[in-house]
Amino acid sequence: MNLSKVDIAESIDAYYDGNEPTAKEVALRIDYLLNSLNAIYEVDDTGSELIYALGDTMNLLELIKEKLNYKK
Repeated sequence: MNLSKVDIAESIDAYYDGNEPTAKEVALRIDYLLNSLNAIYEVDDTGSELIYALGDTMNLLELIKEKLNYKK
């Protein structure tokens, strides 16, 4: 499955000007999401299913960010 930057941007509310978001704009939004999720992940160390799911979500976001090939 190949997702476009537009598909990814729309699903994570990565705002952009014009018709096509840049990899930078999408990566910045993913960074925000990862930071927010990581704050929750670090606080709850119960090992619950919710925390495992949160970890999987964070891993998925990292993979998407990697695939954008955006270098800071």
